[in-house]
Parts: sequence; structure tokens; C-alpha cells
Amino acid sequence: MLRVLHRALSEPPRRAGTVGPRADDAVADHIRRGQHRGLHDRRTDRRIRPDRHDIRVQRRDAAGARGGAAARHDQDDARGARRGEVIPLKDYLIVERSALPDYFSKVIEARKLLESGACTQVSDAVRAVGISRSTFYKYRDSILEPKQLDLGQLATVMLTLTDRAGLLSQVLSAVSRQNANVLTITQSLPVHGRATIMMTLDLSKLKGSVELLIEALKAIHGAERVRLLALE
Repeated sequence: MLRVLHRALSEPPRRAGTVGPRADDAVADHIRRGQHRGLHDRRTDRRIRPDRHDIRVQRRDAAGARGGAAARHDQDDARGARRGEVIPLKDYLIVERSALPDYFSKVIEARKLLESGACTQVSDAVRAVGISRSTFYKYRDSILEPKQLDLGQLATVMLTLTDRAGLLSQVLSAVSRQNANVLTITQSLPVHGRATIMMTLDLSKLKGSVELLIEALKAIHGAERVRLLALE
């Protein structure tokens, strides 16, 4: 009891809120380390392991990417199979090229580059014609030239001819040279020196394309107007 009292009397008094010397040293050391610690000081003795949830997300994303690639591959196969099928003409419209956006024609040009072997990659073909890959993939199976359609049925053609002797015979000869068969033909009375002819043609044995037939009719001197009205 006397020893404890003697030690208490011999120590200097402390102010309220202070701690012992060991605690003071620890606090000072902690502050000193905090002042000198930089923003880039990190522990290197411990590896950071990814969270299990992150691993599952990464695996799911990888599986989704593989699934998307497989889906695109299946879609390409389906499109390729569709190109070999007979396409019903009732699903198409006959539109003059000048009335369409220019990228429709560029899709056909890019497809020709790939089919001819001039370009082996889609990226090269679309770069050569000046369209994007998305535009090509979106329209490549929806835009066809007349020669790519399944003809072999009927076509209705209207011509406006000048009233000149022997002109109708030239029209029939041009149709015959393309191996098209005239099923019906009607001619209006000439008005102001012009007559209108309506023909229904059988295209089952057509040589070439409908486009070539129309161009052959337009090349006749005296044929002022040639229109393809219907394909059935």
C-alpha cells in the first residue's frame, strides 16, 4: 500500500484526456506513417481475388457471346438457303432504280463482288462500294434483280408506239428473239399519231432476264414508252 502511494506521488500529474507514454508513442507513430503514406502505396503481399458473383457474370457474358455467334451463323445459313428457294413474286414490288436510295444498288454491287470472288470478306466488299456492314446484312436478301426472281409465269407489258407501218411487227420480233411467247395482245386506235399496245407474255422459256426484254423493246425506233405493268 505504501509502495503504490509512493509511486503515485512520485509521478508528475497528468492533464485530463491524456494517455500513457506507450499510447502516445503509438499514436504519434500512426500519424507519422499516415503523413508519409502516398496515394499509390498499396500492399503487395496479398492478392485480390475476384468476387464469385463477378466470375459468374464473366462466364455468363462469355457464354452469351458464343451463343450470339452461333445465332448469327445459323441466321447466315438460313439466308443462304433462302437464296436458293423459289421466291413468290407477290411479295415484291417493281420499283424504278432512280426512285430508290442509292444504297440499295450498292448492296447489289457488294453482293456481286462477293459472288464473283473479287472480295472474299464482307468488310472488303462494303468498303469498296461505300456502305456499312449493317446495311448490307439488313438488305442483302431483300433486294433482287429481275434475273434473280423466279419467273416462268406471266408478264404484262404496255407500249406506246408511233403510228408507223411495220412497227408492231418489230415489237413481236423482239419478243420472239428473247424466247417469250405472246399470249394476248390488244391495240388501241391511234390518237394524235400514237397507239397503245398491251401484251401478256409467257416467260417460262425466256432467254436472259426481263430487264433485257424491256431494253430490247425500248431500243425499237418508234417505241416511245415501254412499261412492265405486272409479273404473275
